[in-house]
Amino acid sequence: MLAFCGIDCSNCPVYRATMTNDEILKRETAEKWGREFGFVLEKSEMTCTGCRSEILFKLCFDCPFKECCSKKGIDNCGQCAEYPCQTLERFLRPIPEARANLDEIHRKFHGGTL
Repeated sequence: MLAFCGIDCSNCPVYRATMTNDEILKRETAEKWGREFGFVLEKSEMTCTGCRSEILFKLCFDCPFKECCSKKGIDNCGQCAEYPCQTLERFLRPIPEARANLDEIHRKFHGGTL
């Protein structure tokens, strides 16, 4: 399952921990991401069944990509004629695999290079 932003949910530790009920992975991810992002994440906040569901990771509640894709009637940002927008560019900097996913989709939908 691919998120609106290009993240492959099956590679996301929060999604995997939720699907397998892995409390240790939830705790470890909360600690790691808390250090990386500079704020406190609780193990209880590390739950997600994908951005197309109602059970979202704390930082995905107000996802600008979900809102934008929904308004445009597209499945993900790679399908957008305006790809990549400034907001997405900033978001994707530390997530090259998500960028690669969206680049491939964009080429399929719009042809050519970026």
